[in-house]
Amino acid sequence: DAVHFAPHRLVDVREIGSSFLVCSAYKFFGPHVGLLYGDERILDSHAHFRLRPTPAIGPEAWEPGTQPYAHLAGITAAVDYIASLGAGHSRRARLVDAFGRIGEHEAALASRFLSRLGDADGFRIVGVHGVDGRTPTFALDIKRVSPHAVARKH
Repeated sequence: DAVHFAPHRLVDVREIGSSFLVCSAYKFFGPHVGLLYGDERILDSHAHFRLRPTPAIGPEAWEPGTQPYAHLAGITAAVDYIASLGAGHSRRARLVDAFGRIGEHEAALASRFLSRLGDADGFRIVGVHGVDGRTPTFALDIKRVSPHAVARKH
């Protein structure tokens, strides 16, 4: 599940050795549509519902019917937008550069947040405490205040 990870870091299914990966395009400026990467060898080895006009193998076999072309165009535009934030001679190179820049910016913001929070009394970070190996989202425990009270008050 890369729903939270995908907007913050470059996802390379080959590099991480993923057989399946899912995410949602709205998390990275796209439309509300789910995305699935599936290893073609595994997908093709499993039975699926098949309408006569759909192919027997390949990714199209898993999505019978008319494809959501407007959503696909929105996903393409979102990826192109992210690529526009980077430099390079190919879309892939621009995406690699863009996610590097995004990561640097988010790490600077996360460092600032963590350094300021470290000076504040009454807060505890849940999970990873540093900037490395995390996305810039934080879960906090506000000491002596219940989650319900925090939600009602703030």
